[in-house]
Amino acid sequence: MSYKNQLKLKYEIVEDWFERIKKQIPELEILPIIWSPLEKWYRNKIEFSFGVYISERENIESRRNIWFHKQWEFSKIVDIDSCWLISDKANSVFKYIKGLCYNSGLPVFDQKIHQWFFRHLVIREWVNTDQILVNLSVFEDSLKKTYNDKRNEFLDILQKDEFLKNNIRTFAITYNNWLADTVKSDKSESKILWWDWYIHELLILNEDQENKTESTFRISPFSFFQTNTFWAQKLFSEAQKMLWYVKWTILDLYCWTWTIWISLLKNWIWSDLVWIEIVEDAITDAKHNAKINWIENNCFFLAASSEKAFNTNPELKSKIKNLWAVIVDPPRDWLHKNLISFLWELKKELDFKLLYISCNPITMARDIQLLVENWFKINKLQPVDMFPQTHHIEVIWILY
Repeated sequence: MSYKNQLKLKYEIVEDWFERIKKQIPELEILPIIWSPLEKWYRNKIEFSFGVYISERENIESRRNIWFHKQWEFSKIVDIDSCWLISDKANSVFKYIKGLCYNSGLPVFDQKIHQWFFRHLVIREWVNTDQILVNLSVFEDSLKKTYNDKRNEFLDILQKDEFLKNNIRTFAITYNNWLADTVKSDKSESKILWWDWYIHELLILNEDQENKTESTFRISPFSFFQTNTFWAQKLFSEAQKMLWYVKWTILDLYCWTWTIWISLLKNWIWSDLVWIEIVEDAITDAKHNAKINWIENNCFFLAASSEKAFNTNPELKSKIKNLWAVIVDPPRDWLHKNLISFLWELKKELDFKLLYISCNPITMARDIQLLVENWFKINKLQPVDMFPQTHHIEVIWILY
């Protein structure tokens, strides 16, 4: 499908899901999609799976595959040498590591019998700092003694290989013996072969304007970061335009979006920020990134569930008495009903703006409908295409 037709289809998807709301709010305007300048090669993170592809019907028995799962098949991996969603440099790293793995003689993981070595390969590329992080996930429990020498030889090659050293900033190995098809588990252990556990990226907002800002972010192998760096910059710039300015306190109920507010607070340095996030590692990263961007004195951090935070931490009320804006960028499901009820009650007391960023217009439409039934108003939706060649579409809106 041409990119022009992709955008047309995505706009129709957004229109379709908000049709019922438009009947309630006739003045609601869905703005034209902000399209991506890159139709391909835009992802800064990709996760490949090792595995087998055995099919009697198709007369296929391939035991050395790495790429993605065949659609609807958990145990079949299709073997392909490149991906159009990542850069040429990331593809060259992928193909080189794939060759090293296959030439090692070590077996790839079989999802049906839960045995053998190679499991996943994660590549993260930071485009503004030209850094690549690689994380190779392996399973060692079933590795027979006959493979010990090959494993040690393979790890020695990884540590000495000149191509890897010249192209990869950080190389991590994750030893994951958990049965679930994930890169890591609660019991997995990750080790760094060289350089540091962290790499850094920049986000540049309003690049062509006088109020251009640059923010630095430290990112670990398992940290969340927006998948499309260039378009995250555009998305945050649009969010800044929609809020225009911030007078007082910002409440972020999903701190995994700390990249947004660190970028925006470089312009709004006199604002205070209250960050809430259930994942403690995200809080750790947010604290460090606030510090290296010189805004830590404006921030309060809490590791807690967003829907329970104010019940279990009553001192939070005093932190938001001058609330100006709330931001939510929830998981794909939707906002928890307790959180929506909390926002209703908070709106009765404080006249704040609600900035909602979503990658799922289906669940977002439900949330908007609930919010506008109680105290909130809305007049515009801004779709932003961060993921060309997929069905995903981001939407930003402000409730006031």
